[in-house]
Amino acid sequence: MKHLKRFNESLELKFLPGVKALTPEEISLNKEELRDFCETHLAYLLDEGFELKIYGGSQLTSNDNVIKQNPFQISLVKQDQSIFSWHDIIDQFLPFLKFLKDNYNLEKVDPSSTVPYHRKADIKFVDYRWHGIMYQTKGLLEEKHNALDTKKLREVYFRISLNNKSVSSKHVIH
Repeated sequence: MKHLKRFNESLELKFLPGVKALTPEEISLNKEELRDFCETHLAYLLDEGFELKIYGGSQLTSNDNVIKQNPFQISLVKQDQSIFSWHDIIDQFLPFLKFLKDNYNLEKVDPSSTVPYHRKADIKFVDYRWHGIMYQTKGLLEEKHNALDTKKLREVYFRISLNNKSVSSKHVIH
């Protein structure tokens, strides 16, 4: 029996590059920092009846014992679930998107899609019929968003990972 290892002693966990084991407290702190960042940069929209929903961010262990950080999933919706237009949010959302891109890693919203453009998209707008309108951050920041001008929207959705960019709890608005 002295040569047998306990189950947890023989389990060797491997981490993806840039991923470290996080305690539940660290995951919670990351989520709160992300919430604070979003609320700071979207304060005007939140005062106008919008709401942020942030979930995810946990760590997962795959079958081969590789630990991966699950991205945070963020939705911007109206608190009363009403419809809004792109023009209702554009003046606040585009500067927020720039700060977000500079401070966090935007993940693809549908990386397994069979539609090439959808695989590359990192922002998803959901219209009043629950159809997804996919965009890349670069296109939105270059003001290539004509298709959104007439859309009635329910939600703006994106995914964030914390793996490669350093996140500070101090956020400066220029």
